[in-house]
Amino acid sequence: MIHYSHAKKENGQKVGTKKLIDHLNQAKQAALYNLAETYFANYSKEDILKLLEYACDFHDLGKYTDYFQDYLLKEIDTGNKRFHSQISSIFAFNFLSQNNLLKNDIRNYKSFFTYYLIKNHHSSLTSLKDDLFFKLDSAQFKHYHNIQAENILQKALLIEKELKISSLKQEYFNLPETTIKNINNWLSGRDKNIENYFLILYCFSLLIEADKMNASNTNYYDYKRVDSDLVKEHLKSKQSKTSEINIKRTEVREIISAQLDHIDLNQPEIYTITAPTGIGKTLASLEFALKLKDKIENKNIQIIYCLPFINIIEQTANEFAKAFENEEIKILKHHQFTDIFSKIKENEDSEYKNSLDNALMELECWQADVIITTFVQLLHTIIGNKNRLLKKFNHLAGSIIILDEVQSIDIKYWPLIGASLAYLAKLLGSKIILMTATKPLLIVSAYKTALLEKDFILEKELLPNHKEYFEFFTRTQIVPLIKDESYSIEDFEDLFINKRQPDKSMLIVVNTIKRSLDVYKIVKESNIINENDLFYLSTNIIPAKRLIIINKIKRKLNKGEKIVLVSTQCVEAGVDLDFDMGFRDIGPIDSIIQVAGRINRNNHPEKEYSPLYIINFDKDCSLIYGAVINNCAKALLTNKDNIRETQYLDLIGDYFTTLIGKDNEPAKKSLAESIEIFEAMKKLNFTSCNDEKSVEDFELIKSKKNYVDLFIEIDCKASFLLKLYKENLNEKDYKKKKELYLSIKKSFNKFILSVPKDKIYELEDLKIGNNLYHLPIAKLNSFYDIETGFIRKLKAEDFIF
Repeated sequence: MIHYSHAKKENGQKVGTKKLIDHLNQAKQAALYNLAETYFANYSKEDILKLLEYACDFHDLGKYTDYFQDYLLKEIDTGNKRFHSQISSIFAFNFLSQNNLLKNDIRNYKSFFTYYLIKNHHSSLTSLKDDLFFKLDSAQFKHYHNIQAENILQKALLIEKELKISSLKQEYFNLPETTIKNINNWLSGRDKNIENYFLILYCFSLLIEADKMNASNTNYYDYKRVDSDLVKEHLKSKQSKTSEINIKRTEVREIISAQLDHIDLNQPEIYTITAPTGIGKTLASLEFALKLKDKIENKNIQIIYCLPFINIIEQTANEFAKAFENEEIKILKHHQFTDIFSKIKENEDSEYKNSLDNALMELECWQADVIITTFVQLLHTIIGNKNRLLKKFNHLAGSIIILDEVQSIDIKYWPLIGASLAYLAKLLGSKIILMTATKPLLIVSAYKTALLEKDFILEKELLPNHKEYFEFFTRTQIVPLIKDESYSIEDFEDLFINKRQPDKSMLIVVNTIKRSLDVYKIVKESNIINENDLFYLSTNIIPAKRLIIINKIKRKLNKGEKIVLVSTQCVEAGVDLDFDMGFRDIGPIDSIIQVAGRINRNNHPEKEYSPLYIINFDKDCSLIYGAVINNCAKALLTNKDNIRETQYLDLIGDYFTTLIGKDNEPAKKSLAESIEIFEAMKKLNFTSCNDEKSVEDFELIKSKKNYVDLFIEIDCKASFLLKLYKENLNEKDYKKKKELYLSIKKSFNKFILSVPKDKIYELEDLKIGNNLYHLPIAKLNSFYDIETGFIRKLKAEDFIF
């Protein structure tokens, strides 16, 4: 009898598409081929190779049962008897531990890891406490397990031949309830070690990627070699004139590239590029990465470029595409709104024609030379347990990872992320570049909180003379107007009228949507600015309209029109706008400097030291960023004279140092979550256990409680998309349902806002999906304003998002 791992429908009948033994062998071959050089103290490469080899060999052993084959080929629902992961994992543990097949596996840890990988290969990783064998004590489980084992043993000769094992014994299927006592050392914390966390994620990723790539018949991408001088050549053709700023940009690139002569590839390091906005960090980092890749000479090195915001992925991808114009390089953009169907269309005429499943697999498994993605995708892969995200974890090993705008990471996660990146570099050989104009102390905070031992890893600045480039720019100055008492909206109106200059464009940034709406109203009612020259921008407006507003503002500014924009923090980074002056409600110093980056952005000499006025609106800063940041920013800005751009580097240094505490006095209260989640990583507590923090508690972007998604049916395009969405809800064919949803997802999401649920109680009967509500055109004027977005009128409380 031929046993199959996968099947498909053909003329209404199920037919096997891949022999089980072929799937096992092919998945193993792929996983072992992609195994990179590793540097674990407790696990040699041979240890990892053997562990992975056996995990691949046995991960689908349970598919040899008649119950799985009947389910696969005849669509007979055989209930719990068809599941294959649990029995496969128990066999693997017994087979390996009883035959001592994993070298020096004295406490059966490696055998247990193999069990753990196989058991979870179709699910997300669960807490170690929930995966111990003594949990397998229910009579029902034992009943089904024994039936499966008996059925597999009937095929012993076939399985022994196909899997090349000497004998298939009954004892390999016994539930090892007492033989794993040593694992309890983790539960007491005696043997916890962060190496185990990274080992589990790495091997799990290699296994599930190989399994799913092979199951979907998706081809692995063949990485290309790249000319390391292409950035230099691209810029030569692009820069038609020699200007002082272009000379500085060339200097910066050359200095950064020259650091390659001082890099020891055998020494794990975190590289940093600290440089002001506008100096060309993006292409400088790409050039360095290409030259570093040349120096490493590894077949599987990828460049992974990570950004905090989706809206700057497109412009970065376009910039990279121009640089790679004459090269056969594949660039992949990966974020939640990635358009899968455009990728399929791109390959319509190629020899390898992608299906939807292939395109999704290529995307989620990062099959490309250069990946441009978000912090969320990267960091929830490093600190996470989700099967879908962990498929790509193994791509981080040995690759060059660039994190741009790292100052946007919430300070409470600095130690956690700093330590995780350090271990990634040390254990898996990743080359990590942290890039920012306002250098946050990620690694320093990890040392201060003892998540890293002393001298664990070195930080190397790739632009050692960066201070002189900060001193080159004289574009802006921060002008604190902090009062003992907070500003009221009336106070701000007086200040706005007093500071407003008709011959200057102005940016006003505040911390909450409620405040932004109030400010917009008083500016509009002041009657000192033409209505056509006043704009509003925040996440209160649907994404589809935000881009239109930004482009309109950009056109007006480029023409020299003196407009006023009232906005929230959504304008701080990744929005290429250039104003003459601005106001910013007090907030994190790095955010204030980001807003300053939207003023005199293009360094016009006649606009030297353009002002950004800092005010303090009530408790808005504390509500959004917390009292620690509010107090720290106030202390640094109150009673200060004008702070010029040449002083920003010192200002941000003082701010970050204050935030993480003085020497030997880490700010443990604000950094406690980092410490707790790192502890969970060491204990392999992937999911919540009692009141302890777990790995899955890590949220780079906090989910909003009591908020729902609201689809705004604002025009005929929205109506058409809504019609398709509703039709898809009733679609029975899973493949068609998935295909239609993915085809409209990117466009559909552009009409969705996240809003407080109790603001839309009148729409309760218009729920159209899981946590999704519909605002129809007929009710549009009651809930949505074309200028300022969602109307917050039903309650008096100040909602913030």
